Amino acid sequence: MIDVTRAVVDSGALISAAARSKAAWSVHKRARNGRLLVVTTPVLAQVWRNGPRQAVLARFLKGCVIESPSEKVAKRAGELLGRTGAGDVVHALVVATALEQDAAMILTGDPADIEALVAASEAVSPPLIQKV
Repeated sequence: MIDVTRAVVDSGALISAAARSKAAWSVHKRARNGRLLVVTTPVLAQVWRNGPRQAVLARFLKGCVIESPSEKVAKRAGELLGRTGAGDVVHALVVATALEQDAAMILTGDPADIEALVAASEAVSPPLIQKV
């Protein structure tokens, strides 16, 4: 099992958590032991639709840090989109956040898009990408 001190979570991973994915909840459980799960506000906006019906997701989010992207992260995300020709701004913000925070991992439901953005970053120590 990979030891993760910081992981950035994308919308696919939150959807998996809401569906009670064992993989997502396993990482969540480890996060309670001094590790950190980061969710950016654009990711939260992608998945939050009906609070009263999203009790499982709300419980998962209690174990996460919710952060808004900074100007620096937004610019880095835009640069990644420019390098890849991709169009998913939220995925680019997830990757830029992970790079900015030196995250060990990105939890995602769409590894192909995330992998392309990470590769375009040319990071010396890129985050691992885990599909959940």
